[in-house]
Amino acid sequence: MARLFYNKSMQTFSRSQGIAPMPTRLGLGELSIPLRNQLWSLFFEKLDESAGYASGKRRVFGEWNNIIYDFETNIKFLPVDEFDNLLANLKVRYKTLFLEKEYYDVLDFLQFCIRHPDKPYSLELEIGHILDEHCAAYIIGADQKTIAPAATEEEGRMLQEALTSIEAARLTGAKSHLDAAIQSFNRRVYAAAIRESVHAVESTARNLDQAASSTLGPALKRLSSATDINP
Repeated sequence: MARLFYNKSMQTFSRSQGIAPMPTRLGLGELSIPLRNQLWSLFFEKLDESAGYASGKRRVFGEWNNIIYDFETNIKFLPVDEFDNLLANLKVRYKTLFLEKEYYDVLDFLQFCIRHPDKPYSLELEIGHILDEHCAAYIIGADQKTIAPAATEEEGRMLQEALTSIEAARLTGAKSHLDAAIQSFNRRVYAAAIRESVHAVESTARNLDQAASSTLGPALKRLSSATDINP
């Protein structure tokens, strides 16, 4: 069986000696060639394991036949009578998808797969592992069904410090709003995430100064004049 995962611990000699640079996190909208190859390797193996012979030719059956059929007919609007599950043809089509198409085409397909009711067990974990090992700017979200932008380590540390600080200060209202903002962001409901973040700041302002307004602008103005905090 082919090795599916590039491993960060499998460093080249030149990287371990500081001669060649270490890999850095990819930017949003980027899928590197090694990452694309590794994702294709995973999918290639899944297809191969699902194939069997019918009328003397290898065809894909079972859960992967169902996933690909639904993707091609419901998402790509392929006429149902034109669907083709010949293994050789699927390999050509999906190798092109993984290696040549836009990053969002690849992520669209992967997200469709992990949300499909016939999703193979632990597929989302395998995909998430590959994204992490290749320093992708995307992760499998907390719901295990969504591919979302990843925060940097620094952003993650700052968020954790913010949560710890408001919890220690017993700012329960602010923490509730910040938790809701994080959940909304993970679900890609960005308007709700922004709204809850603003409410978290407003709640903090009222805790620091009871006379502060319940809306953001006046609350920050009040804090600026009444405390040493620079909003």
